[in-house]
Amino acid sequence: MDAAFSLKNSDWGDFGSFIGGVYGSIFSSITLVVVLITSYKTNKASKEQLMLIKNEQHFTNFSKLLEHLKANYITTYNGIGGKNSIEDFYKRLEVWLGLAIKENYNKNLTLKENLISYAIIRFETNPEEQDLFKKEAKLFKCIIDVIQKSPGELADAMKVIFENTFSETERFSLSTYTHAHYPKTRAFLLNWPSLTIVPPASYVQAQLNLEINKIEWKE
Repeated sequence: MDAAFSLKNSDWGDFGSFIGGVYGSIFSSITLVVVLITSYKTNKASKEQLMLIKNEQHFTNFSKLLEHLKANYITTYNGIGGKNSIEDFYKRLEVWLGLAIKENYNKNLTLKENLISYAIIRFETNPEEQDLFKKEAKLFKCIIDVIQKSPGELADAMKVIFENTFSETERFSLSTYTHAHYPKTRAFLLNWPSLTIVPPASYVQAQLNLEINKIEWKE
């Protein structure tokens, strides 16, 4: 280190130990960093793969439930006078909602909220309709569970698929019935806008009845 090369083997041995100690530590540190980066990327890829698998499972479950609900959705029901078409029930419900509004209108709620509330109460209390959408509501509740467990974009896609599968009237009746019989779904249902679209005929009839009876109401 002072001037000339040393001719002693011991000096070169010490020098080798010095080089090995310094650069060995550097290489070891680099190797550790490489191992950590590789481990991080492997774990990230594994998590992404696991998430893809879970999302695929969610969508498969959703598709099967939706297909089963669609294939077995009620078309007729036993009412007064025998078997009736479900379309007849929808029409009667629309008329009833429009007429019932004048009885116990809650001025603290909007007209839309009152109509939704009346539909829920009817499904809760009317003996003829307490079991009307019983099997459909069970399937719908399972569909809601799948949607709630899915990540945002996938959940939104599932909602769009459901909306395109059933009409507004079907969605309104099913959601209010489910709301009536499965309290834990209420917050989710009320935050899904397309499920709270009141039948237009009910809304117009309700407005007319309130105006005729000089009852103040709000949108």
